[in-house]
Amino acid sequence: MAYSSTPNRIAGQRPRRETPPQIIDRFADVGPRAARGRRRVPGIVRRRTMPDEQPVGTRPDSPSERWTVGFLMDVILTRDPWMHRTDIRSRDGRAFGTLRRP
Repeated sequence: MAYSSTPNRIAGQRPRRETPPQIIDRFADVGPRAARGRRRVPGIVRRRTMPDEQPVGTRPDSPSERWTVGFLMDVILTRDPWMHRTDIRSRDGRAFGTLRRP
């Protein structure tokens, strides 16, 4: 299966029906492994530039910039769950400010 088709295949699946504790446990399990995996990316890969320029705004005349794989791993993939934390919180059934496990 081609690399680019995997996210599309996953996105087309029906969402899992997990209980809030199951979601919390999955994040607790996957989060540390994902962070370790990002740290292990070799420097030669991290310095590679992404093939396409990335838009820096939402307007049609917004500028674009080139990203390295390291920037993608350290900033974009780390920031994305933080930006979507309200979506994640709505799935786990707890109030937004709650940090302790139930």
